[in-house]
Amino acid sequence: MLRRAASRSLSTIQRRSYAIEINIEGWSENRIKEVVKKYYPKAQPGTTGWGQEGHILTGVNILKEGTDPVVKKKEEYPEWIFDLKPDLTLEELLEKQSVATAKGEVLEPRDARRLKKLQKKAIIKEYNMDKKTGVRLK
Repeated sequence: MLRRAASRSLSTIQRRSYAIEINIEGWSENRIKEVVKKYYPKAQPGTTGWGQEGHILTGVNILKEGTDPVVKKKEEYPEWIFDLKPDLTLEELLEKQSVATAKGEVLEPRDARRLKKLQKKAIIKEYNMDKKTGVRLK
């Protein structure tokens, strides 16, 4: 890790979800080790890894007087939490729409809104890429 960081003239180090850039050009190996120790502290003894039972989710607390939550056992969470599904992607929604139209049905309003939103987003992304590269593909 140190060699990779030292090979770049600018290195981005993330600390508490804020990224900072440090110019490490010409730094000695010892100086890089000091910076790594400062911004990447070792885990405290007895702590567990990310997402494992007992892990403290630092930065998740939104209450002024609250504390950061701790990951619990799977049995302590309600059943419905594991039934939550991520939103469908543009490709999945297009496939769902084609199946629905073949059957003579219409998409649910929630899926239709999401499809329209993702299509607009794709058009904007394509336009911005064309503008950036200077090439317009049709």
